[in-house]
Amino acid sequence: KDAAEFSGVSTQDDKEKVMDIELKEEYTKGWFGNAKLGAGASVTPDRKNELVEDGKFLYNGNGMVTGYTEKDQIVAIGNGYNVADNSGGVVMISYGPNSTQDEYSKLTGLTTNAQGGLNYNTDRIKGVETTASAMYKHNTKDGRRISSRISFQPSGNDLYSDSKFAGYGMEDGVNASLEFNKKSKDKYILEFRPVFNYSKNRVNTSTESQTYNAAGSLNSSSSNIQAQNSKLSANGWLDFGVKDLGKKKRSFIVSLNYYIDDQDGKKSEETEVDYSGTKETKSLDYDLNSEYYLLAGGVRYVEPIGEKWLFRGTVRSQYSVNNSLEMAYTPDGVLDDYYSSMTRNKYLNEDIQLLFQFNNDTTNVQFGIMGEMVQNVINARSMGVESATGVDEWLFNWSPFLNYRYKKGTSNFQIYYSGYSNTVSGDKIVPTLDISNPVQIQAANIYLRPTYNNNLNLSYRLNNKKTFSFFSISMYGSMTNRPIVTASWFDKEGVRYRVPVNSVTPSGNVTSWLSFNQPFGKERQFSVSLDATASYTRSVSYQAVEDMMGLDLETFDYYSFMADFWGDENGNRFYSGASGFEESNTNTFSWSGSLSFKYNVEKLNLSLSARTSNRISKYSLDPKANLNTWDNNVSGDVTYTPGLGWELKNRLGYTFYKGYSEGYGNPVLRWNVSVGKTFKALTLSLAVNDILNQGTNLRRTTTDEYTEDVYSNVIGRYFLVSLSFNFGKMNAKKNSRVQSAMWN
Repeated sequence: KDAAEFSGVSTQDDKEKVMDIELKEEYTKGWFGNAKLGAGASVTPDRKNELVEDGKFLYNGNGMVTGYTEKDQIVAIGNGYNVADNSGGVVMISYGPNSTQDEYSKLTGLTTNAQGGLNYNTDRIKGVETTASAMYKHNTKDGRRISSRISFQPSGNDLYSDSKFAGYGMEDGVNASLEFNKKSKDKYILEFRPVFNYSKNRVNTSTESQTYNAAGSLNSSSSNIQAQNSKLSANGWLDFGVKDLGKKKRSFIVSLNYYIDDQDGKKSEETEVDYSGTKETKSLDYDLNSEYYLLAGGVRYVEPIGEKWLFRGTVRSQYSVNNSLEMAYTPDGVLDDYYSSMTRNKYLNEDIQLLFQFNNDTTNVQFGIMGEMVQNVINARSMGVESATGVDEWLFNWSPFLNYRYKKGTSNFQIYYSGYSNTVSGDKIVPTLDISNPVQIQAANIYLRPTYNNNLNLSYRLNNKKTFSFFSISMYGSMTNRPIVTASWFDKEGVRYRVPVNSVTPSGNVTSWLSFNQPFGKERQFSVSLDATASYTRSVSYQAVEDMMGLDLETFDYYSFMADFWGDENGNRFYSGASGFEESNTNTFSWSGSLSFKYNVEKLNLSLSARTSNRISKYSLDPKANLNTWDNNVSGDVTYTPGLGWELKNRLGYTFYKGYSEGYGNPVLRWNVSVGKTFKALTLSLAVNDILNQGTNLRRTTTDEYTEDVYSNVIGRYFLVSLSFNFGKMNAKKNSRVQSAMWN
């Protein structure tokens, strides 16, 4: 951001504001801090529900202390909790799967966190602001969930899957960073920030699942995983620039950054699958290693053209190497070449951007062209077969862009268009099978082509600081040519097979947002807020029209499979339907709206809000799979401060659903109460959350192929007693630096 503002060409809409405050001598030196401690327990009599905690000790604490002089400041922070101030298993609905990597990052659930750190900031080096920080963290995850999935089949034999998951993980990590920043940027800019990280984690998980259709059970499986992983990484950024170089507003900036990542791990996996009475087991130990190196650099040159025009030329280069090794061993220590794999990915990117900017008091316009040249080479070895893709192949892309901003008075309008291409990730084009999950098998596709994305943003904002009214409306639209989607089928035993393919039909999305807030009355004690969102999404997938045979993993030959599934390099068999697949278009319309009323008087704060959201999905290939779900919530809040330091809060919320799977989406009534008393700098409070013990954590995932409802574990009813206090002499100017040190 500093480099962009230094050059005079910035895509940031909001400019940083700096206040120069002259302080009294007594406030240029001192110390201050704050601390909060809380303890309680979950109180849940229903011990039959494995997703709700019972009798768990809960705590929440944090503290900060800082000392400062005119040139130095040191900050110490620490916190630890297994329940956050606003946690307790609130109802949550989300769409779409998470993308994660190692076993610990895949794990989600209730967390326990503890961390402590130091930050030192000094101006003792003349003209340079120097910051050094170090942080230690420890966290655990306890995740449990049950889920129900419906996989839609054009043949009419829809599949149902029920699963149960439990996992526990622990991670320790250390972070250290330095930052050198030249304070005066009138002529030169110099910034350097190296960062170092080390972490180590371990995790245990167990999963049970069953797949069936109307005729009965097709397969059941169970797996147990024990894994550990250590990671060491270092990265850094360097910016150096000169401006007014022989001419006002002319600037030249050089940027460099690097990233080094080394990971080592071990994993033990035991899997058992029952295919209609025939059991198959797998017990393997894995040695895991990955290395990632990146070096990138760029040059930006800005040339003024008259008083209001600028030209910026940018040239950037990036080179990275990613090595991944996964060696599998049988329980007696013999290498299993079938389940072992190796991948080496070399990526080289050269890009150029030519930008013109017009800027006056009300209008900023940026337009130009971007171009890139990419080479992506992947060498792999899997299932005993070696392969190479991308050798001597270069990809060329270019796209225009436009950014128009208009600001006058209290209104602000912006329109932005850009286009860019995405290369294909290595795991999608290496000619191998992913057989890590025996009932979810994926084959790669060496014929995948890069996608091209078109993006358009429109926004208008009106913000009246005198009346505290606010209005905003915006729209985002995107269209992707040749999107990478999934072609899938199930065999007679319910095993799911997937292959990534490029869709002939583009995918797209249009989303709009509206937000409005208007206070009323002389003292603005009454206000109304409205928020609304509407979106339309068109997505594509390919599904087998009829039941198909599975793959024989023992005799699998990738190129023979692709000749039958795909055909020639243009996919003549696949796109013509000769291999048995048909395009399925999913049109999804969703909208949500919330309306809230607030009333504030001297001692009383009242609020009432209502929210509803609706999601409608229609499938062209299988209309009986169409979905229509509703999530609705009504809530009320009351805060009463009678005086003498007392504060009472009461929140009541009712959430109800429609259109979910049987046993999911039951209505929930949440009731939270808290009372607090302040004695000068000391505050004592008692909070009781989820008094009626009805809290749940519900998530729905909707894709082109299936719909899944998931319940995850929650804390349930709990109480928490908290004590907080402030101490020391506050310095407003120094405090802003403290906040930056704590959270950046």
